[in-house]
Amino acid sequence: MPGAEADELSAHLRGCPSCRAELAELRDVAELLARSVPQPPGHGPVTRRGAGRRPRTGASLNGLNGACAYGSRGPGRSR
Repeated sequence: MPGAEADELSAHLRGCPSCRAELAELRDVAELLARSVPQPPGHGPVTRRGAGRRPRTGASLNGLNGACAYGSRGPGRSR
């Protein structure tokens, strides 16, 4: 996500508890989905470090973090 767009999303999340809660749920789902894909033999878990952040694994390593759900719609969505 481009820097300006990420900044806008972060600003919105700081002021919107319902979106923060939904984002947390979506991160959990993305993590479960990433773990459900079988890994080829000889490929153990991969861990990378970001700049001053916790190790990245699973969904976040593959770019499937909760921010990709920004703008999602459907039952229970707050729009």
